[in-house]
Amino acid sequence: MSERFTIRGPETRQQAIAAVSRVPIGYTVTLAAPKRSSEQNEMLHGIIREWANTIPHPRTGQLMSVDQWKVILLKAFGAEFDVVPALNSDEVLAITPHTSALSGERCSDFIEWILAEAAHMGKPIKVAR
Repeated sequence: MSERFTIRGPETRQQAIAAVSRVPIGYTVTLAAPKRSSEQNEMLHGIIREWANTIPHPRTGQLMSVDQWKVILLKAFGAEFDVVPALNSDEVLAITPHTSALSGERCSDFIEWILAEAAHMGKPIKVAR
């Protein structure tokens, strides 16, 4: 048995409540914030691409790839990384979070933060909204 509800009003809220009341003991119920929209996804990736193409790293002066900037920006934004030992050496590896895991609200915050950082650096990014 698997059901999924997006709460859009009182009716779907009642349907979800009824479904929860019917499940056997031991089932898991998960409530989650809405995921980011495809528009947010396109905007975020466009902004990071623009950043990567126009803003050099402030410490090295070099342009970085989109993937590198995504990790750097996520860390500066406060995302938490897991650090794990490598399998065949004494090195440690940083396991980076994925932007796809951002909720819609957190993605909006990240977009606004990136735009503010770029403006603060004197390199404003223009976004079609």
